[in-house]
Amino acid sequence: MIKSIQNFFKGMIIGIANIIPGVSGGTLALILNIYEPLIEGIHNISWQTVIKFFKLFTFKKQAFTDFKEELKSIRFGLLILVLAGAGLSILLFSRLMTYLIQNHQAPTFGFFFGLIIISIIIPLRMIKKINFKVILALVIAIALIMGLSMLETDEGKIQKEEQKILMDEEGIEDTADNSALDYAYLVLCGAVAMSTMIIPGVSGSFVLLMMGRYFDVLEAVSSLNFAILGAFAIGAILGLLLFSRFLNYLLKSHHDITMGFLTGLVIGSLWAIWPFKELHTLSSGEVITLSNVIPEAIGKGELITIGTTLAGMVIVVIMILLERRNKKTQEN
Repeated sequence: MIKSIQNFFKGMIIGIANIIPGVSGGTLALILNIYEPLIEGIHNISWQTVIKFFKLFTFKKQAFTDFKEELKSIRFGLLILVLAGAGLSILLFSRLMTYLIQNHQAPTFGFFFGLIIISIIIPLRMIKKINFKVILALVIAIALIMGLSMLETDEGKIQKEEQKILMDEEGIEDTADNSALDYAYLVLCGAVAMSTMIIPGVSGSFVLLMMGRYFDVLEAVSSLNFAILGAFAIGAILGLLLFSRFLNYLLKSHHDITMGFLTGLVIGSLWAIWPFKELHTLSSGEVITLSNVIPEAIGKGELITIGTTLAGMVIVVIMILLERRNKKTQEN
């Protein structure tokens, strides 16, 4: 019973990590000493699991015995407790994250920036040998993320937001977010984000942030938008069961190149998450953020943002030290 309660709270901690861009749920699973059994359980889920489940409806004794053994194989008890804990955390803290991002964006982004810049150490340490291919993969990933973040110009963003305001004033419903293509992209985002969540040092929520759907999904959790959550959940399940196996193959067959690419994604993300941005006030009075800027003067707001950045850095340093301590304990 105590072990089950511990696993549930471990799931809650991992859930909190997974809604914060820059914090890796996989890293925390390592620190909490449940990473390997979780990965083993996920990898053991197969079509045989589904088949044995449906065989239960034959009401044969052997079918129940086989399914019980299958549940042990996939570590069902651990998986369900961790998932339940993580799900509860996401429901409880998503509103807080939405509020902070909407009302205190610079300090919040500063906190994320601090988390990410120190988190780079984790995937870097996992690269066994740095060579030309690893460096090339890293550079390509950095260029990819920076390029994607700069695709939309400031003028284009302002025009897009003003168009939304005009449509709202005229009572025209914006169906762009409800298109089949948008839902298909949400499925893809769910698959990629969930796949990366299981990799230590890589933040699934940050990948979601890079793909431009972090705030949409976070708001959907807060408002219980089941259409968006459903599309994302389908992708998450597919990613966990299918794409995670592909990533597992890459990590086993091309470990250093894969980790180099993932490290490049984390480094490139610093451009997108830079807390100091140019502000623009729309005709509705709403303020939106544009390109990155360097503050011309350091005022109260900038000092608060620097403080939250340092706080984020300290938290990751503490996590790294805890992971190191846990590793030494296991070795002894």
